[in-house]
This record gives sequence, C-alpha cells and structure tokens, in this order.
Amino acid sequence: MLKNISICVALLLLIAGASSQGEARSAESTSQPNIVFILADDMGYGDMRALNPECVYPTPNLDRMVNQGIAFTQGYSGSSICTPTRYGLLTGRYCWRDNIGLAGNNASRFLYDGQKTVANLLRENGYDTYMIGKWHLGTSFTYKNGEVPPMRKGLVDEQIDWEADFYGGPVDHGFDYWFGISGSLDFAPFVYMENRRVTVIPTEKMAYDGQKHRFGNRKGMADPNLQPEQVLGDFARKTAKVIREHDSEKPFFIYMPLSAPHAPVVPSAEWLGKSGIGKEGDFRMEVDWVVGEVLKAIDEKGITGDTLVMFSADNGTSPACYSKLMAAGHDTSDGRRGFKSTQFEGGHRVPFIAYWPNEIEAGQTTAELVTLEDFYATCADIIGKPLPSEVADSVSFLPMFKGKKANSEDRDVIVSSISNQLIIRRGRWKLICYPEEYAVARFSMNSPAERDAFNAARKAYSRSGPDFDKPYYENVILYDIISDVAETTNVAKQYPETVSTLAKYGLQSIENGRSNRGEVLPSTIKYHQINLLKSLTQF
Repeated sequence: MLKNISICVALLLLIAGASSQGEARSAESTSQPNIVFILADDMGYGDMRALNPECVYPTPNLDRMVNQGIAFTQGYSGSSICTPTRYGLLTGRYCWRDNIGLAGNNASRFLYDGQKTVANLLRENGYDTYMIGKWHLGTSFTYKNGEVPPMRKGLVDEQIDWEADFYGGPVDHGFDYWFGISGSLDFAPFVYMENRRVTVIPTEKMAYDGQKHRFGNRKGMADPNLQPEQVLGDFARKTAKVIREHDSEKPFFIYMPLSAPHAPVVPSAEWLGKSGIGKEGDFRMEVDWVVGEVLKAIDEKGITGDTLVMFSADNGTSPACYSKLMAAGHDTSDGRRGFKSTQFEGGHRVPFIAYWPNEIEAGQTTAELVTLEDFYATCADIIGKPLPSEVADSVSFLPMFKGKKANSEDRDVIVSSISNQLIIRRGRWKLICYPEEYAVARFSMNSPAERDAFNAARKAYSRSGPDFDKPYYENVILYDIISDVAETTNVAKQYPETVSTLAKYGLQSIENGRSNRGEVLPSTIKYHQINLLKSLTQF
C-alpha cells in the first residue's frame, strides 16, 4: 500500500524542524528577505490593468504590486514556450544553450542529476525552500521492474510503479518541500504530487476519443477525484498556509508556478462570468485573486516590508485564448504582435513586476532589458553571495530597485522561440534568426491542412538550416521595436551593419558559453544558427 502522509503533517514536520533552530524571525528583519516568485502560465503583458489601462477586467492585486513596487516594461521570458522558460528561471542559463525543449506528456526529468538551481543557492545560505505548483521539467517515475528511465524520455503508464519514488523533481533540485503537478494541467499524470510521491494512486484512464476529457485531449492516468477547477485554488490555499505556519528564524523562498491561465481554461465556480468576456477573462481574474491571497497571508504574518514578491509569466497567451480574447475586445498582448510559441513580442514580452516595500520605492517603472534568467543573479546579489560560474546568462536587477541603471555591457539578451530559434535584443533593435516567411505563417493558418504544411516546412528548415544562396535579409528579421511596436516592417535589408553587430553579439555569447561576465565556458551548441550568425558578421 502507498503510505500517504497528509500534506498537513508533512508541512508540520518541515516547519517543526526549522523552528528548532531558533526563535521566529523579527517581523521586519532586513537581513535576508523572504522571497516569493509567482509565475503565471500563458499570460500576456496586457492582462493586468496597471500595465494595460485598456484591460477589460479588474486586477486589483496585481495593480497593487505595480503601484507599490516596480514594473519592468521590457521584461522577457527566456522562451516563448513553457519548459524552456522554467529551466532558465531556475538555472540562470538560456534554454537554447542546453537544448531544452518541451517536456511532453508523461515526460521524464530534464535536469541532470545534481544540477543546482536558485533554490539550492538559497537553501545553502539559510533559506527554507518551498515550491507549490507546476514543475514541468520532467519527473522520472520508477518502473515496476525497478528501472528509472533516463532523462528526456517519454514514460509508459502501464510500466510505472505508482507506489515508488520518482526522481528529478523539485526536491532533487534544491527545494525542501513540493506540492503540485508534474506538468501543465492538460499533461499526464493528472494527479497531485508531494515531494517524491503521488498523493493518490491514479486509477482512472484518460483518453481522447473525439471528445475532450476534463483535463484535455492527452491520454494518461488520473486521480478520479481530482477536478481541474480546484487546482488553482488549492495552490493558493497551500501557499498561504505555508506562509502563515512558517515559524523559523530562517527566511523562506517560495516558488509558485501556477497552472493558469493555461488550458484547460477552468475558472472555479466563484469566478465564472466575472470578467464579462468569457472564461478566458474569468481565469485571469482568478489568477489575480491568487496573488491577493498570497499578499494577504504575508500582510497578516506581519512580514510585508521584509518580503520580496515577484510576478511574471512563462510566455505570452496561447494562440487559442489570444483569438478568443481579441474577439471579445481584450488585447492580451497590449498592441504587440504574436502570442505563445512565436518569435514576436507577444510570445516573450511578459508582465514582470516586483514588490518589496522596505527596499523598492513605490510606483517605479523601468525600460531596462531584463529576463527571467536574471532572477538567479538577483537572489545571489540580495544575499551577498557570488554567482556560480555555470550560471551563464543571469545579471542582477537589484540595482534597478533603487532606480539605478543597469550596465548594458553586462548582458546580451538572447531569448528563443519554439525549436530554440534565437532572438537577439539590444537597445531598440531585435534580430530574429529565422526567415520571415516562416515566422509570419502562424498568423495565416486557417485549417488543419495549412497547419500541417507549416509544421512540415518548419521541421524541414530545422533539419537543413538557412538557404545561403538567398540574400542575407531573407534569412533573418530585424525590427526597430521602439518605432515599430507591432513588428510590422522587417528592416534587415536597410540596416546591414545593425544586423552584423547583433550577430556578432550572438556569436560571441555562443562561443564564450555565456552572455554575462565571467570565465569562458565550453560551448557544445551545433545549431544551424551558428553558421547563419557567422555569415551575418561580414558586413
């Protein structure tokens, strides 16, 4: 039999162990702050009113964070899809550097054994570390024959021993405690997980037979009593409980990656109809409520001034939700082109806000370039520790909390899209290392046949690489995103020297094995884009 330990008991044991090390911290200690990072799933820059005054529905809790904290108006996710962004946030490394793709249905672990994350850094420096929410970096379940599958492989339901431990989850990478789900809410297994075990043996087989089941259309095993509508609220209540019951001289770090507003779009009954624009708007309002529950728990604990709370998203809104929201009169990308999985700003430009009353002057905005990878270096800066050498793409944004400018020489922003197509940002310029004909095709697919044709062409390009017989400007896209916010005009032909300069930055980052300052690291990247970048440096 599976020996289930209730969530409550597990938390009490962890908290009791921490409290034995000393009395509770002062309510307003300023040494090492508590840190909470809330990561929404598929949420656009325009999905909160403080950043987008035209936002159709109210977002009072996120607005509070913006109005009493700082908003980064050029904050980027490391990728325009889920798993790679999460990898970058936790490791401080660009996902394309380590060829990180999507952790699919029943995916095994993506982090190598012993790979350290920002949670390791904080735990090694006196923090209690918790994760509540969606992992989506793979978990390797033990098979019935005792075998643990290797990294980055799909798992077979019928072979899994659900009573055994799984590996490669949060507690193997720096977290003291985890409660959550392995991937997106529409990815199997459809069951809550706690530390190294499922909380309930999943016995319900989910399959797509022409009709979606309650989690979506992917097959897998489910807890028959788990309803998708309850998950977001469960995460909110669990996180608030951790905060309220934390009783230690240690500060805490809570990483809270939400299951929403990613599909399945399942707002709870309390939020249905609240936005007036459909379930997609309702779900975003419920995300704002979750933020409010976390802030309320912090306020009631008396640690508001000494707690850094950050909010962002892993990428922009999904294509399906984008279309529905736009049709309902809500611009989730706030005037920017694109959505999740695209190379355009709607895929990467995400809400990026920080709230820390003791340290951040209220009502600030900054247009400095930052990425989610920068969270790692910021945490190291906060606790006064050097950045590990392997953290190759992270630069602290802590100075910006005090209104200081970042040193632009410290960073090259090189994010990526689906299939790890590189996108280089510097100043007003954005270079997409991908042909315009493929990048814009996403917007004209109106049938399954068109989607199939596009995917076939994209895969062929990924195998063969750029056509160097074509003019250089047909292999890339260059936008001036200050004057061309909607990314409508490719000016690569008009600005060859700018293309060359950006390509040199990208190539240097690849060859040095890093984009921040530090020792040169080995680079094993073999993408076609290396040859493309080399060809572009000739001007």
